[in-house]
Amino acid sequence: MGIRQQRAPQMRDLRVVFSLFLFIMSWPARSNAQMSHPVEPKVGVGRTVRVPFQYDHPEHGAFELYYELGKPFDPAKRTVFVIGDGQQFYVRKGLITPLQEEIFGDRFNVVGIIGRGVNETVAQRVKHGDSIDWLEAYEIFRSSEWVEDIESVRKDLVGASGKICLYGRSGGATLVHQFLAKHPDHVLTVFTQASYNPFLDVEFGLSSDTFWEEIGHSDAALQPLLIEALSRHPSERSRIVLLLQRQNFFVPANQIAGERAKLIRALHDWDQAMIDKLSEDYQVNAMLGFLAAPDPAANVREFELYAPIFAQRHRRTSQRIDPDLEVSELFSQPLLEMLEKKQIAVPTMDFHTAHRTEADVFLLAGRFDHDVDYRSQLALASAYPNHRLLLLSDDHTFLELKKTGLYPRLVQTALAEGLHGPANAGIEGQLDPLVYREF
Repeated sequence: MGIRQQRAPQMRDLRVVFSLFLFIMSWPARSNAQMSHPVEPKVGVGRTVRVPFQYDHPEHGAFELYYELGKPFDPAKRTVFVIGDGQQFYVRKGLITPLQEEIFGDRFNVVGIIGRGVNETVAQRVKHGDSIDWLEAYEIFRSSEWVEDIESVRKDLVGASGKICLYGRSGGATLVHQFLAKHPDHVLTVFTQASYNPFLDVEFGLSSDTFWEEIGHSDAALQPLLIEALSRHPSERSRIVLLLQRQNFFVPANQIAGERAKLIRALHDWDQAMIDKLSEDYQVNAMLGFLAAPDPAANVREFELYAPIFAQRHRRTSQRIDPDLEVSELFSQPLLEMLEKKQIAVPTMDFHTAHRTEADVFLLAGRFDHDVDYRSQLALASAYPNHRLLLLSDDHTFLELKKTGLYPRLVQTALAEGLHGPANAGIEGQLDPLVYREF
């Protein structure tokens, strides 16, 4: 994969459809009946603020950054910024009002920054004909620029001294903590869910990708069967690892061992009908489309989240398959090539600011999260003086929590009342059967 990638035609339409599909599929608390109906986009109250392409180099020009409120702004209410990063789809134009209705209700101003990754003016800066200037893309789409975008919107909406609340999940949660590392003084409360932190993973030698060990423990025959499948179908390697990685998002943790075994045996026998079906069910075909026609903002973010563990992964000498890490490497490849040429550096994160953060920081984590090692969540929580970690016997998508219907109330009370509000204890009491304990 070269530094400049060709973009396939009509990919924007696919991304719009796919973003709405992911919005439906990844919703934290939705009944089966609701899940069967598409969510209609509802354009809320849109605003723009002019921001630089690169904050360190304002002389390089600026553009109009669009952000959206779910409802008209009410200065008497707390303001929640819903944070998404470059490889997420749930913060998009027309989706902020549904987000407010489903999770936050009427007690907040809810704000979504429709990121620079979907801004046409920004896209033109990184495109040269039909190809992408990856060095320019890195400079414009790296997380430090997204962090300053959040700060610019904060000042524009609530003023220089105004305070906000922050909400994010997965990569967006990571961006929340990256914002806190730079701008902690104007944040009231924080709610993050499954906050991936590769910096702590590297520091403590952790990896949540235990797929190889798990299939070996489940059935000793599965490892050689998978290796044989890959050796027989080398041209299908991307599809195979995507099937194995994406399966985690669609199968509950208590069923994953059996479903993995079925999938690996289907790959070994090359059961075309089953492979085709699961490629659609697990959105693999859409992911392969993104590989063929990269979204530079998504690729840059994937690189930032993967690069810290890149060197450690390649120190492994035994033959093994790590689907989560290999998929990250696939999407990071253009940036990894620049890293190896020393054109860019491995991203870092400074945790010193966390120790003086006055905001109440609520972290939701899953013990059986295949993307986020729960031990790094323990370390991350302890960095903040005012923190609460709720560790559930759940996975990355919190399928068990969804069933309770308590997710919106959990988020609302944490953001509205902080860590010690009177409603928090009642909600967490109802969730006690899901709390993970090692005794």
